[in-house]
This record gives sequence, structure tokens and C-alpha cells, in this order.
Amino acid sequence: MRSRDELIRSQLEVHAPQRESYVLVAKSVYVGIALLVYARDDNVAKHITDVQTQWTGCGPCWLGNKGAVGVRFKIAGLDDVDSPGEIYTFVNAHLTAHQPNLNKRINDYRHIVQTLLFPNSAASSVHEYSNIYQTTHLFFFGDLNFRIDPPEDMNRLELENLIRSGSGREGLKLHDQLKKSQDKGLVLQSLREGEFWRFQCTYKYEHGEVDQYQ
Repeated sequence: MRSRDELIRSQLEVHAPQRESYVLVAKSVYVGIALLVYARDDNVAKHITDVQTQWTGCGPCWLGNKGAVGVRFKIAGLDDVDSPGEIYTFVNAHLTAHQPNLNKRINDYRHIVQTLLFPNSAASSVHEYSNIYQTTHLFFFGDLNFRIDPPEDMNRLELENLIRSGSGREGLKLHDQLKKSQDKGLVLQSLREGEFWRFQCTYKYEHGEVDQYQ
């Protein structure tokens, strides 16, 4: 049986514009959370150094049912050999589910920022660590479980029709838990979210909940 890495690389190369080849830079796995980072073999990969992986658990006893894994590395100056390079950090997170648990999701995020730490360069005389924000580029994604809190006067059928038709979806942004929390500076500070409705949106109900992205 082909490994997961081989399957992923085969799909990357099939869909690459010029059929470029890719190599696995790093893999970080913790319980049910995994992160694999790839780079183009013909250019970027050979400039990557200082590859690091880390993980942290959230929830009861920090057992890892929820948490995050991270990959960090440096890319030397591609266009300027004298450049010190830039640091790239990737984080895949799984936060607490269910609509009423917004505060738990926010606390999960804060815990990840505080505990998903990367050791500084081995050349440093002081053994120190840096958090996910101490980087040149940060990519944070995963099953974040933020929901849409619909208006109290909107019943279930009205919300279903709104999501199915697509009309008025922009108005739902006002009720997006993630956007509201970010606007208050509670999560994902200084980060920019991708297009809200980039992918076709489906929905499901779990005891009255509306899951924002499927």
C-alpha cells in the first residue's frame, strides 16, 4: 500500500502547473491532528533549513483530543544570498466543538499560543523558546469549530433557505463567531482570514447548531 506521503505528493504533482516535483519538509502528528508541509524540489526545498516540529494538547488534562501541531523552518534568501532569510510557521489546530462553547474555543487558542513553542537557534547561548507569532510568516488553520449564531428572530427554515440560496449570505458575517471574536482581539490577532464564501457552503445541524464550514 502506498504511504500517505506518496499519495499526497502524487496529487500535488498531478495538479502542479508544470508538473513540478515536491518533497516532504516535515510532518507533525499528535493524536488525531496531523500536519504535513511540502516544498518544490527544484527550487524552494534546497533553501530550507532549521526545520522544527512541535505539538500541544488542550482540553481535560491536555490529553490531546483537542490541540495543535506546528512546523517551523527558515528559507534562506532565494534572490539574495546575503539575506538572513525568513521564518515560516504552520499551525494545524482542533478546537472545542459545539455552539455554546465559544469561550472554550477562545481559551484553546490562547493555550496554543502560550504552549506551542519552538526552541530558538542552537547557536544561541541562552536556551529560549518563541511562540507562533515570533515568525516572519504565520499560517493558522484547522478544525476551529467556530459557528454562526443566527439572529434570535430567524427560525431554522429561514436559515436553511438563506444558506441554500446564497442570497443574503454576506449578512451572516455579522453573526460569525470567529469574525466577532477576532474583531474583539480575542483570537487570531493580526491574521487575515481567507474569502468568507470561497468554497460552496453546506450545513448541518447538531442539536440546533449551525456549523459554518463543512
